[in-house]
Amino acid sequence: MQVVAGIKIIPPNVIRLIFYSAIGFPFFLFLYRHLLINKKAFLSFSKSGIVISTKRKIFEIAASEIAHVEFVDPIDSNEMPRGKFFVIIHRRNLETINIRLKVYYDSDYIVDNLLKFGNLKDQLKDTESFSDPDIDSEI
Repeated sequence: MQVVAGIKIIPPNVIRLIFYSAIGFPFFLFLYRHLLINKKAFLSFSKSGIVISTKRKIFEIAASEIAHVEFVDPIDSNEMPRGKFFVIIHRRNLETINIRLKVYYDSDYIVDNLLKFGNLKDQLKDTESFSDPDIDSEI
């Protein structure tokens, strides 16, 4: 009887909110788990290109498919590195793959291995670091 009395005391709008939340939570949990954009992966290099392996798939990107590669080293407002390094790979089919390195100091290893591919030497690009837009870097 206490449950029935509790349901009658709760306003109908709150009951609807609880109902829709109970239905929507599994849906968004499914989207989060299966369509997660940021996935952990292992980056390695082969003779023909780059190999990215996740838990379920292995992607091999041939060096001839890469249009250009950008390196981004974000900085904070004091112009000190944030300890993050991004590699942005642009493929010829207009697909973009963003990779954030887990270990900041692996960036030299990545750049050195990308320079081994002869056709990529002219396509590597060091993008200006991200900084705080409220602070003028020339001051």
